[in-house]
Amino acid sequence: MSNGEQSQLQSWVGGLTPGGGFQTLKTLSDALSASTVGILWSAATGTVDPWTKDQQIADQAAAYTRAGMDSERAKTQAESDVTNALSAAGADPSQVPEYMKQLGDLLVLALIVGVIYLGAQVFIVGKAWKEVLSP
Repeated sequence: MSNGEQSQLQSWVGGLTPGGGFQTLKTLSDALSASTVGILWSAATGTVDPWTKDQQIADQAAAYTRAGMDSERAKTQAESDVTNALSAAGADPSQVPEYMKQLGDLLVLALIVGVIYLGAQVFIVGKAWKEVLSP
C-alpha cells in the first residue's frame, strides 16, 4: 500500500491523532459515549458532553496538524480554542457540578455492564436453541 493510499485509509477510518497514530479504543469509546450517555448528559446539564468535546479537540488538532502546525502545539491550541469557545457559550463540561460528572461516569459503566449482560443473554438463548433444534 502506498503512502497516499495509507493516508486516505487513515482519514476514512478516522481516529487519526495529531501525532499520526490511532487511538481506536479511545475514539470508539468517545463515539459510543457521545452517542448514548452524551445525549442524556447534554439534556440534563445543558452543556456539551465531555466525549464530544474530546472529539472536537481531536478534530481541531488534526486540522491544525494538516495545516502544518507542530503536533504538540496543535493539540494545545485545539484544547484552548475548543474550551474557550464552549466556555463563552456556557457549554463547557467543566462548568458542570462535580456530582453530574460522576453521574456521567456511572452511566457509562451501566452501559458497559448492560452490553455485557445482553451479550451473555444472546449466547445463552443461542445455546438453548441449538439444543432444541439438535436431533
